Formats: sequence, structure tokens, C-alpha cells
Amino acid sequence: MRVGIAERRPIIGVGHSLGAAWLLSHGPALAGFVAINGFTRFSSAADFPAGTPGRVLATMRRRLLADPAAVLADFHARAGLPLPAGPYNADTLAQGLDLLGAIDARRAFGDFASPHLALCGDADAIVPAAHSAECFPDPVMVAGAGHGLPVTHPALCADHILALAARC
Repeated sequence: MRVGIAERRPIIGVGHSLGAAWLLSHGPALAGFVAINGFTRFSSAADFPAGTPGRVLATMRRRLLADPAAVLADFHARAGLPLPAGPYNADTLAQGLDLLGAIDARRAFGDFASPHLALCGDADAIVPAAHSAECFPDPVMVAGAGHGLPVTHPALCADHILALAARC
């Protein structure tokens, strides 16, 4: 994002997966917000049992440092996404897993008063439908869709983003 853009026009934040929680936690002031396969919290906690258990992230992190290509292949297969070409920076990927375990944007989303939208796949193996429903009060569930909505359903994503933009 260019510095000063918020001074000229409203910003509608669109985040996929972890990017959605990151935008809520660290992003600029937003006139609208779209989470695509996103969440407000990823890891489980006493007050958030719908999240992914910390032990899953810890196992991925250990495996990642030993064989990043295998961990990424497993993740992309579960997500239904093509595997990007390597090489992989295991340290950077491990930092991403740490962020997944730590990020909690529930309060930021609760305070968000502008138009918002959560697009979720009802067959998402990374952020299951129950997890999405715990994060967002009114998720739009896309039948048969997995974690890669921007790749598998780009027109649907664009249509929903444009509809939200019209409300901002």
C-alpha cells in the first residue's frame, strides 16, 4: 500500500486466510472489510474451542524446519491449491506459523462498524465452516468450496467485493 492513499479515498481491505486477521489487527482504517477464507482467530483457546489446536501448529513448525517442501505440499493439498515453485524459506514460514498461533483479531472485528463480508468454503479443510461461523456472525458459505476461493471462484469473490464496495 502506498503511503497517503487513505487521505485521498476510503480503503476496502480484502484479506485471504491469515491476511484477513492481519488486516483487522495491523491494517489501516478501513471503510469496508472482506475476509476470504479468513478468520479472526486461528488457534484454539479456552474461550475459542473452534480454532485449530496449538499442537497441530507446533507439529507443523517442527516438520517445517526439517522438510519445508513436504509441509507445504501437505498444506496445499489440504487447501486444494497448486503448490508454488520453491525454494522455500523455512524461517519465514515458521514465523508465519507462529503468527497463526498468536493472532487474535476478535476484538478488532467486534469494534469494526463499517460494512463487512466473510466468504467461506463449506468444504474448507483449513478453516472449517464451524470455525468460520465462530469468527463471523454472517458468513457467506460457498457450497463445495475449499480454502482457495480466490483461485477456484474468482468471479464470485469479485462480485461480492464489488457489492460490498457499493455499500461503503
